[in-house]
Formats: sequence, C-alpha cells, structure tokens
Amino acid sequence: MMNNNSWIRIMLTLAVTVSVAGCSGQSASDSKGQAPQQTAAPNSSTSAQNNGTGGGQVSGETQLPADTGKTDGAKTDGAKNVKSTRAQIQARLAGFKLIDNKTLFAWGSASKGSLRIYRSEDGGKNWTDISPSPSISAEGNDRDIFAAADKQHLLLFPSSEKNGFRGVMYSSDGGNTWKKGPDLKEMMAGETAFISGTRGYLLTETDAAMGHSGKVFYKTTDGGATWLKVMDNASTSLGAEEEAKRGLLPQYGFTGYGVSFRDGKHGWVPLQSREGVPHLARTRDGGVTWKLVDLSKAADWEGGNPQITSAPSFFGKDRKVGWMPVQVNKDNKIDIGGFRTTDGGESWSYVSFEPGIPSTERPGVPVFVSAQMGWFWNGTQLLHTADGAKSWQNLKVNSVLTDTLASMPELRTIQFTDSMHGWILAASADNLHSRLLKTEDGGRTWAVM
Repeated sequence: MMNNNSWIRIMLTLAVTVSVAGCSGQSASDSKGQAPQQTAAPNSSTSAQNNGTGGGQVSGETQLPADTGKTDGAKTDGAKNVKSTRAQIQARLAGFKLIDNKTLFAWGSASKGSLRIYRSEDGGKNWTDISPSPSISAEGNDRDIFAAADKQHLLLFPSSEKNGFRGVMYSSDGGNTWKKGPDLKEMMAGETAFISGTRGYLLTETDAAMGHSGKVFYKTTDGGATWLKVMDNASTSLGAEEEAKRGLLPQYGFTGYGVSFRDGKHGWVPLQSREGVPHLARTRDGGVTWKLVDLSKAADWEGGNPQITSAPSFFGKDRKVGWMPVQVNKDNKIDIGGFRTTDGGESWSYVSFEPGIPSTERPGVPVFVSAQMGWFWNGTQLLHTADGAKSWQNLKVNSVLTDTLASMPELRTIQFTDSMHGWILAASADNLHSRLLKTEDGGRTWAVM
C-alpha cells in the first residue's frame, strides 16, 4: 500500500505531464527633403520567462488558469540566456507566424490579458514559452503585437498604455532573451515587413478618428534595436493635394491590412477603401515618399465596396509576379478575388475567385505560396488552385476542419509554407476560444495542435 507521500509524488507527476489540444481562454513629419530621425534604444534587456508546466504535447482544449501577474522571471540587468522548457499553450491565441515547415511562433493573451508567446521547432509537437514577462499586457491590437523576421529575429510591440511605454522590444536569439527598443510615443498600432533578418520596415498609426489617422514610417537595419524615421504625416494637417505633393502617406484611410516590400526600395500599403474604389499606396524609395495607385479602372466597382485585405506577396527569383487579395461587398453578397501583377507591381489586373458569397458567411483571406498555387475558405468550403486562379478545386477535407469552423467560425489566419504544409487559426464568435490546426497533405487532412 502506498503512503501519502507516494500519492503526492504521483499526482505531481501527472500534473506536469498533462497535454492539451487547442487553445482557449478569457479574452481579452518628415516631409520630403527633411533629414530622417534616428530613434535609438535604451540599454536594457529582458530574459524570456519559460514557465510552461506541461510536457509540451498540444492535443486538446483547456480552460486557462488564473494569471498571477508576477514578474520575477523578467531580467533587466542585461541579456541572459534562459534554458528552454517545454510548455503548454495557455492562451487564447491571436495569431501565428510560420517560418518553415518546422518552426513557428504563436501568441495571444492569458486569462487576465497577459501576453503569451510560444515557439515550436518541431512542427507544433512541442512548445517553448518565450514570453518576456507576465506583466506585459496583450490588450489592444494583440493580433499585430508580435512579428518574426526569421527564426532568430523577433519583434514585440507592447503598445498598450498599461505596459508603461509604447515602443518596441526585440530579440536576436529566437526569444530566449529580449531587449527594450525605442519608445515610440505616437504608436497606437504597428505593422512590419522584413526583407532580411535585420533589415525591415515599421508602419505605425496614431490615434484615429473620423476616418483619419496619423501614419509614421520607420526602417531598421539592425533587427529592431534602432529605427530611422523616414516619413511622418502625424504632425501635419494638410489636404490630400498637399499630402500628395510632399509624398506623404494620406491621413485619410486607416491601415491594418499589412505592409510588404519586394526589395529594399519598392513597397506597398493597402488602406481602408473610400468612394467605392480600393486604395493602395506605394513607394519606390524605401518609404520616404509615397503615391496612391489608381485602381479605379481595374474592375467594375459600381455599387460595391472593394477592400484590399492583405498586402501583396511576390514570387519567383525576380519577384515580379504577385498576388494581392480583395473582398468586394455588394448587395448583401461578397465577391472574393485578387489583384495580379507580372511586372513587380507596376500594374495590376483584377481576377475574380468566387462571386456572390452570402454575406452571412465568413470567407477567409486567400493565400498563395507561388504564382500558381493558393487556397481560400469561402465560408463553407476550402478551395485550392494550382493554375494561378484560372480554376479552383473544392478540397474534400476531413471533419476536423469543418467541425472546428462550425463551432469556431472566425477564421483568423491561414498560412502555407509550400504545397503541402499549412496551418489555420480559428476563433469562436465571442473571441474567447481559439484552435490551431495543421495539414501536411495540402489541405485535405487537418489535425488539432
């Protein structure tokens, strides 16, 4: 017969090896010609707190434990390596980022709004908690609070005022250690685009109202330690004509649809559509000056409201061919399509993927991994093209995907790394629960991670 101490040891062993599937929890001017301004980081750093208590196998849903809010895991006396530990995902996930077939990052908020960031290096079988500190809040724009340039170079934008500053944190070792970057006081939300592990761009948006928002554009060449301000319209009150003369991004129209660069000079920013035409800004000088792209005649937009839903993606060695997804709302129907370019974004043509989707459905944003191959969820079916959107095939998916999207109808993100490997993040309508799915056969068979 076992004594009380034996039973205690058994129960403790069970407690630290339990596996969970899915994730759930309570939610949460430099005008043209002026010299750019360099924004440097203070000399401080934070080691990642790896406080997972499970064996790392993620295989079901769980109710989140209370968030203690303790900060004893944070280090501020210089970057220190922290031994990685396997962890349960204990967060309502807001987003994920695929680096390759094995490496990905996922992030979200714990039960009391504390930010959680996780890294997997084996395709989601095991996870490491790389959260800088439980005192950092995920409240606000938690979907875009994290960015990864590659496996090692990571960025965090704790822009909520609850965090004590609006700025950047960065890591150059995959999240094992974090350092505090510059305080960007005007920052309300941030979107990034990287062309290498250390060279990238940041678009921030100031407080928005009445369809207008200030926009500030930065670039970094050191992975986020310092940022050079190259465009600023937040401190100006100019009309659209004067903004265009100075090469500023327009204040009219919110951001939130991403930023992309084909190389170090050529970039694009979709804006909130106005006057029934899609709005897209482009730069040819690395973000110093911008110009609106005329897409008014790319299709018959009469009576509809077309919105570019994601910044363009480019493919091939010369990165000349690209896709940019579009959603058109018209007469209680939704048309899903995309703009296609074959000349590196100099011109765009509209291609319809599927018209007339009932507005009661929740179609997802189309994604492409090459000029020919893409996927999108039309609200009831997962469609796939292998011929550059000339035709779309309805994939016969297993019940894991359909059952998940029946109970969690908000398809937050779909990403593929190649023709076979893809991930989906779905959320419940009340945004209190999330689930991460994975496929290894091009989208036919899905498993909960």
